[in-house]
Amino acid sequence: RLARQNLPRKAYGKYAGGSYDTFPIKVSGNANAFGGGLMTSLRYSESGRLELSAEVGYMDMDFNSSELLSSFSSKGLYYGATAGFVETLLPDLDLFANIQWLRKEKDDITDNLNQKIAFDSMQSLALRFGADYAFTSLDWGGLTPALGVSGIYEMDGESSVTVEGMTNNDASLKGMSGRGEFSLVYHNRDTFLPLHTVLTVYGQVGKREGYG
Repeated sequence: RLARQNLPRKAYGKYAGGSYDTFPIKVSGNANAFGGGLMTSLRYSESGRLELSAEVGYMDMDFNSSELLSSFSSKGLYYGATAGFVETLLPDLDLFANIQWLRKEKDDITDNLNQKIAFDSMQSLALRFGADYAFTSLDWGGLTPALGVSGIYEMDGESSVTVEGMTNNDASLKGMSGRGEFSLVYHNRDTFLPLHTVLTVYGQVGKREGYG
C-alpha cells in the first residue's frame, strides 16, 4: 500500500542537443531543445518509487536532405509528460521503466528553394526501460560518473509533411531503438538550496539514430 505522505516536488531545467538521421526519406540535421518542468515521486516500497513529471519547452530543428534538395529549420513550443517507476536493486544500481508523451504543434515554413512546407503536429508516445549505474565510490572533484543503457519503443512518432500542396505521410519513428549514455552528476550538498546537475553524452541506434 502506498504510504500517505507529502509528495516531494522539484523544479528542473534542461538543454538537449544532438544530430539525427531519418529514413526512408534521407534527412539529417541537428536538434536543440530548451525546457523545464515539475516532477514528483512517491515511494511504494523500501526500494521502489513512482515518478511523474510535466514539461514545456522550445525546440529548434534543422533539416538537410540531398534527396529532396532542400534545407530548412522548424521551431516552436513543445509540451509533454512522463510517468514511470524506479526500482533500486543495489545502492549504485537502478532499474526503471516509464511512458513519455511529447507533442509539438504544426509549423509552416519556407525552405531554401522557396517552397512552402507545412509540418503536421508531431506526437511521440514512447516506452523507455533500462538501467543506470552510478559509481558512487568515485569522486572526481565533486563529480560522480554514471553509465546508463535503455531501450526505447516508439508507439506513435508519425507525422505528415506537405510541400507545395503535396502531402507525404512516410515520416515515422515508430519502432525500437537502443541508447547508451555516460553522465557526470554533481550535488552541491547545500541544505538551503540543494542543486542536482547532470551532464550526459549519449548515442542511439535503431529506429532513432544519432548522438548528443
